[in-house]
Amino acid sequence: MAYEYKEYEYVENCLMKAGEVLKEVQVVLAIITGICGIIVAVGEKDIYGEFSFLLFLTALIPYVV
Repeated sequence: MAYEYKEYEYVENCLMKAGEVLKEVQVVLAIITGICGIIVAVGEKDIYGEFSFLLFLTALIPYVV
């Protein structure tokens, strides 16, 4: 019985460490995606070739979500 409990603790610790690593990876990917979204959104121009804040938001929203 005690052996099963130690094995459970080991599995639980491994899962906690894996979860922490995945959380860090998710944060890094979110930052990279946000930066890329800003770069793409800034490049959006209206039909006259001028910057449009509405197009900026329209292009940025899919990256933020």
